[in-house]
Amino acid sequence: MKSYFMIHFHLRTRLHTQSGVALVLVLGTIVVVSMLVLSLLALSRTEQRSSAAFSDMTDARILSELPVNLAIAQIRRATEQNGVERSWSSQPGMLRVFGTEADATVGNTDYSRSKTIALYKLYSDEQMVVTNKGATATKEGMTAAQVKTALDADVSALKDWQKVPGMYVDVNEPAPVVVAGSDKVETAFPISDPRATFARNGGKAVDGFAIDESAVPGTKIPSDETDREARLPMPVKWLYVLADGKLVAPVGGNAEQGLEFLPADKPTAQNPITGRLAFWTDDESCKININTASESRPWDVPRSYTATENNYAVKQPVQNEFARYAGHPAQTCLSPVFQAFGSSWLVDPGASDTALAEALEPYFKISPRIAWGGSKGGTEAATTAISLTGKDARLYANLDELVFDRDRKLQDPPLTHADIALGRFFLTAHSRAPELTMFNKPRVMLWPMSLNTSQRNAMDKLLAFLGTAGGRPWYFHRQSNFKSTTEPGSSQNVKGELGDGCPGRNTDMYTGMLQPYTGAKSANRTYPVPGFGSTFEIKWGADRRNQVLTEMVDLLRWSVNSYSTAMEPKYYFLPQRTGKYLGESSAVPAVSTNGSRGFGRFPTVTEVAIVFAASATQNKPDGTKATSEMQAFVIVEPFSPTSGPPSWSPDVRYRITGLQGFQAGSDNLGFPSDATLHANVAVGWVGGGHSTPFNGLTQQFKQANIDSATGNGKSGGRTLVQGDPEKGFPFYSKKINVTGKTDFQFSGGTITVEVQNGLGAAQTVQKLTLTFPPVKLKVPRLTDDSLNKGFNDIAGRFNVAPGDFMTSIIRDGDITRSVEIGVDNVIKGDLRMVSLMKEVPETWFTTHPQYASLDVERLHFLRMGNHTYGGQFGPPGSDATIGKNYNNSRADTHKTAGTLVKGVTYYRDCPPAVPRGLDGAMNADGRPGDFDNGTGKIEDGPYINKADEGNLATGANSYFSRGSFNVETGASYSPNRQIASAVAFGSLPTGMYKASDTATAVRPWQTLLFCPNPASRSTSSTSEPNKLDHEGFKSPRDHLILDLFWMPVVEPYAISEAFSTAGKININYEMMPFRHIERSTGLYGAMKSTIFAAITPNSAGGKTSAGYNNGSGKNYKEGTIHNKELRYLVNVKETLKGFKRRFGQGDVFRSASEICEIFLVPQRIPGKTYNDDAKVPGTYEDIVQWWNGNLNQADAFEITGDNSREAPYGQLYPRLTTKSNTYTVHYRVQMLRKARSTDASRWIEGKDSVQSEYRGSTTLERYMDPNDKELVNVGQGYGDFPKTWDQHYRFRVVERKQFAP
Repeated sequence: MKSYFMIHFHLRTRLHTQSGVALVLVLGTIVVVSMLVLSLLALSRTEQRSSAAFSDMTDARILSELPVNLAIAQIRRATEQNGVERSWSSQPGMLRVFGTEADATVGNTDYSRSKTIALYKLYSDEQMVVTNKGATATKEGMTAAQVKTALDADVSALKDWQKVPGMYVDVNEPAPVVVAGSDKVETAFPISDPRATFARNGGKAVDGFAIDESAVPGTKIPSDETDREARLPMPVKWLYVLADGKLVAPVGGNAEQGLEFLPADKPTAQNPITGRLAFWTDDESCKININTASESRPWDVPRSYTATENNYAVKQPVQNEFARYAGHPAQTCLSPVFQAFGSSWLVDPGASDTALAEALEPYFKISPRIAWGGSKGGTEAATTAISLTGKDARLYANLDELVFDRDRKLQDPPLTHADIALGRFFLTAHSRAPELTMFNKPRVMLWPMSLNTSQRNAMDKLLAFLGTAGGRPWYFHRQSNFKSTTEPGSSQNVKGELGDGCPGRNTDMYTGMLQPYTGAKSANRTYPVPGFGSTFEIKWGADRRNQVLTEMVDLLRWSVNSYSTAMEPKYYFLPQRTGKYLGESSAVPAVSTNGSRGFGRFPTVTEVAIVFAASATQNKPDGTKATSEMQAFVIVEPFSPTSGPPSWSPDVRYRITGLQGFQAGSDNLGFPSDATLHANVAVGWVGGGHSTPFNGLTQQFKQANIDSATGNGKSGGRTLVQGDPEKGFPFYSKKINVTGKTDFQFSGGTITVEVQNGLGAAQTVQKLTLTFPPVKLKVPRLTDDSLNKGFNDIAGRFNVAPGDFMTSIIRDGDITRSVEIGVDNVIKGDLRMVSLMKEVPETWFTTHPQYASLDVERLHFLRMGNHTYGGQFGPPGSDATIGKNYNNSRADTHKTAGTLVKGVTYYRDCPPAVPRGLDGAMNADGRPGDFDNGTGKIEDGPYINKADEGNLATGANSYFSRGSFNVETGASYSPNRQIASAVAFGSLPTGMYKASDTATAVRPWQTLLFCPNPASRSTSSTSEPNKLDHEGFKSPRDHLILDLFWMPVVEPYAISEAFSTAGKININYEMMPFRHIERSTGLYGAMKSTIFAAITPNSAGGKTSAGYNNGSGKNYKEGTIHNKELRYLVNVKETLKGFKRRFGQGDVFRSASEICEIFLVPQRIPGKTYNDDAKVPGTYEDIVQWWNGNLNQADAFEITGDNSREAPYGQLYPRLTTKSNTYTVHYRVQMLRKARSTDASRWIEGKDSVQSEYRGSTTLERYMDPNDKELVNVGQGYGDFPKTWDQHYRFRVVERKQFAP
């Protein structure tokens, strides 16, 4: 039993042991398998979750395309298919469309604006378009009050943005980020970093950036530049995406029950919420473009002689010094942003030249194409052009590349990624604005081209390329260039560019484009200006409208690019300054087929004088001598309303008829009935002054076609010959016996002076009729001095050195009388009106009040531009009629002129170019009128503001000489320096009804108005001006003419392309709906480099007769530099009040030309001294009083000419826009999942879940292909005006960026 037991026991034990091992093995296997299964399940779940997360993220990324497409759709709806009746404007967050329906709730009886058709939101909202039911361009539009209500509603709603979770989201919510190389946590903002209100490293805060902390809950102003708690909410509404793709917007709700949706939009269990999106679209044109901007010290054409103006002349910008070209995008400054990066980027406009150059240079290292050199920001004189070594450098593709310079080296001073992040809200690498008119049609390019394409240089060809689209040029052609005196070209033909036989495209542009733009019928309709209403034809009438258009085309035709010697092929449109200088730089006025006329650069006649000279004497019984014989001759006084370089000489024929009726007593004087004199000798050889308005008088005394040696010498004088216009002087009488007489009766009579072109076949440019009244005069005397010099022979007076003409032509003892343009007729002394007339009526002429005085011997007021200081023709008068010059040797120039400003006595160096007797330039309404400040030292007067053609070849004499000029060699040549915009047309008269109509009254001293501060304004800056302030304020305001033209920017590369220009700043900087954020930084950049002049009476002479001798540095146009400053910078902060006033009314700027309605508040230049009567600049509210004081009293800045008042707008307007082609869409999208426990028709934040999120931005650009074949169908002829270009835009993505710091 024992054995059995033991065996059994051992056997059981063995069996049990084996079973345990097996169990352990089984259990272990099970555990291992379970672990493997669990691991597999866990891994599968992780992979599932990862896949789901990836899928959600992919879905979110795909969903991020939707806000971009929504923004594109909004932009397309607002900017396309508008036709010629709707226009649009852009701003951050919104587009607005305007029609032509007048809004009677704004403006006044003289001015109104059009109603708004629709507001297109560029941010997510339940109502993406705000409009009235049935609104069109002509009816049911939104009034200003309705627009303001709609805008205010969205802004006010932001006060409650945090109350209903899930309703709004902050698209600017920051994210934490670990600072590279440390364990420090920083915050990064996707759109705008509020810490930009502080500077870094000793710099200054970003200009124009401000935050209203109280407006939007959650806003927290930073305590310093490193404050991580700072917040700047930019809340917009979520738009929810249903499973079927439908977008729905919540309309209410609360935190407990969730969001509510409209019944038609309610989610369901079968169609649940799957995602949501929010976006806000920024306007990139409100930022400063790092590819086009740089840093600039202002430059302007000198219009006085101060230290600043002298620097302008001596330190001119050279070729390729774009930052100093007025109106070039490079004139916009980067420092308003960069100054926040540290003290190394600060620029002080009052610094010394050395310090300023050091501050400016780093900015030019930043720019990929704008090189440093030349005058180095106006700190030194330059002699050569800047070499564009970086012209092949690539532009910045995005802002992140700004860390490196053009050579791919770190910037010096260095820029950090923190700087870039800070600047992202203010800087851009992509901004572009369209160059279409308010009618959505192409603008006219301001660069005339030779019709012969072989006579175009490389710059012309590039401009022609940019000005061509649809296979058609959108610029004016010149018929033919000057080749020789026998082939003078179309500049010497009144019909050349606008008359019969002119280039056909010019006719299309004029009649099919400019006229319909301004109110003429096209396709049997007239088209008011979209956004503003009315037309210029309604405002001016057809005749005045045509006259203004012709003046503009004419000025463009001859004043811009008048010659090209800097590049091959060289050409001249105007007669060249070589050889005998015949007709150098002159042009006859263009005459349109409708009878309207331009000015050309050609003389009119403002005075005709008759001179009676003693030719022989006989001895009297008492031993004295008495005149026994006399002879008479006639002199004409030429005038042209232009001043400045290049100097010019008329090539002109004067034909006078009617002289044959003149008698002395019973003796006929024997003048010819019809005589012509051809005058063309270079004025520089016969007295000079050929950059002045009174130019060419002494040409009458030298033979035509002579060379410099003869012209400068005593030879070459004309002989008394009739029938030889080239060599003879025909306007003389026979010799009349006056033996025994002490006086004689001059019969007077009516004569006609016909002004003809001198080059080419004779054409009558103008006829003037004037009458010499009959008068009893003394018999002239022959002095011993005159006899000894042979001046008893009239021809002897001509054979003198040109410098002696002033004393030889009219002598002591001569008897003179003249008929001159009067000041008491309809033109009130505005000599521009005389130049424009085809036939000048005799009623415009007058005589001196003492014309009939027997005791007054000489009564003439002939004037020559080179002898303002030294006096005029003939000896001084024995009374106050013709006066005495400063040393009593000649007739006083002051007596030939009145005054432009009532109550002001001009210094003897600068009496204005106006008729004698004028007591202030007063317009038709009896208010101070528009005149120009002359270039440099040239006197002020009624000018037309010709394009600036000063150059380094002439140097400072370009501006301070009265006649010196050398042709451009290339060192300073640039199209964009010559003309930047149509603001150049600002001195053209608008008061001429019709050049051929002598019966219709004119409106003198009234020119196109491109500024808010004409001398005639009395209405305050906070009220809308009226037509009494200036007719230019009447609807449509004159400045809208600017919208019809553009000047492409082609240097240093094609900044302009396809009828668009990069780098312009949008003046509509108000951010919708984020009014709590101000970003006016772009305007700070634009205005920092803007400068303007303001001149008080004391700088011109003064308000007493003592002003005549107020020299020795006290005068603005004398030989000694004026010891006072006349220039001002812009106080941007005060100026922006004008912008905020408009935004506060719920309105925006609809055209960039509306900058001309905003006062630029002046700011004195640091370290400069101003005159005692120059008031310290104040605020925006008192700026009208600062400028104009009390009307008709000389108590402010009345000496400031119209061209000086408008000059800063000429600097600004080309760099501004109200329409953008580039936008950045900032978006935030999330993929969502509904919880099973919540209501499927609602979204409950916190219970329903967010599966994934994607944040980022996409930059878009709308563009047009100029070679688009469809543009060919958008022609430009009489019936094509309704066809527009806005439907031909496309979109491209410029940059995508995920916000994942």
